[in-house]
Amino acid sequence: MAPIQISLMSLALSACLPMPQEKSSVSLTDTSSSTAAPISLPPQSSSPLVQALFEAPTVARSFSAAIAAKAQVRIVTTEKSSKVDLSGSTGLTGENNHSTKGAAAATVKAYKLLYDNGQTDRSILLSELAAQSASRDAEIILDETLQKVVEAYGTRSAAKETVKIIDYYLELYNAREDLVKSAVQAGVLSNSDYLELRSLKNETLSERAQSQLGIERSESFLKNTLGARYKAALSELTKIYGALKAPEFSVEASPQKKLIDLRMAQLGTEIEIQEARNSVTAQWQTSVTSPQTRGADTTVFAGITIGLPLKDGGEAVARIEALSEELTVTEQDLEILNQNTVLAKQSWNNFLNFHKAQKQLLLERKSISEERISELELLLKAGRSDISELAKEILAGAQTEIALIQLKSEYLSQSLTAAAVTGQTCKLFTLCAQISSGLPEI
Repeated sequence: MAPIQISLMSLALSACLPMPQEKSSVSLTDTSSSTAAPISLPPQSSSPLVQALFEAPTVARSFSAAIAAKAQVRIVTTEKSSKVDLSGSTGLTGENNHSTKGAAAATVKAYKLLYDNGQTDRSILLSELAAQSASRDAEIILDETLQKVVEAYGTRSAAKETVKIIDYYLELYNAREDLVKSAVQAGVLSNSDYLELRSLKNETLSERAQSQLGIERSESFLKNTLGARYKAALSELTKIYGALKAPEFSVEASPQKKLIDLRMAQLGTEIEIQEARNSVTAQWQTSVTSPQTRGADTTVFAGITIGLPLKDGGEAVARIEALSEELTVTEQDLEILNQNTVLAKQSWNNFLNFHKAQKQLLLERKSISEERISELELLLKAGRSDISELAKEILAGAQTEIALIQLKSEYLSQSLTAAAVTGQTCKLFTLCAQISSGLPEI
């Protein structure tokens, strides 16, 4: 008997299900998961460097987090869809324990939201904002990774140039070291002067060892971060390294600014949800319940169910106050970003002035050192100078060229620091378009 009753009940339900669309005057879009846009992974990039960044573990994780946040939007959107529940029971029934007999019952309920004062729409908007925030987080993490990669490459390049310069000047010095030793043995050069030269050479060798360590550490980081694309990405880095652009200080284009705006929108939406929390809700409901025993009637219900929360103990008000405080903090974050951007721009302009003057001074010092080395060579051949002066000038020339390399490295470092304030490292190398094309789409 029970299976027949359930079958009849299902037929009755199928006749009732179209009723919400026929009677309801509220137009709702049924956005089920079957019609949602497919989630796709970031596309391949033609840039080996950008592709390597996409595949870096920290960046790949942030992309996955953004995709997961996008999937949550689809879940929340189903709150607007029609839903059907089935419940059933089976067992014994009787009156006053005189007789019992088998019984079975089942209920099928269909319902769809009609009105909730926009609460579901706000929840959907909240999830969309969270997905957009996750995408901006991914953009920021990618930019930070690019900054670290370029910084490591800059350290590697500067260290390699330093080693090359030191080797060149040490070769010049070593070619004359026998003359220095001979001068000491002949008493022309004091042992104190010789020890001073050895100390200067030792300092130069120590600097070479530090540079070699910098090369090894930078290469280790680059190989670990760039992975299988290390060689191709390094080749691209070599090309773009020489075309470094000046940092930009646009707050509006900053992903940090966009993330703060999204956070403010989230908090504003959450406040609206709490403000409308105690409002009326209505949903269309259709249910069919089969009889437990022969002879009983099947119960059918079709109509509107209305709900109205009466008292929440002040929870909504408390939440609004807390969210308002968070909104104030977020507004202050925006003020801090604006202030830091202004300071970064001033600092960059100050550095440019220093860099211009310092580079000119170092180039003059290098020119003077080269002239002195040539002149001391001639004086030494004429017997009018001692070998120690020439040796000291050779080592001093090495330090001048090393200072030039360090100044070039500092220019890159200051550029990266300035660009990091607004999260726009990619603009230093014209990579923003390729990076944006690979970000998770929301």
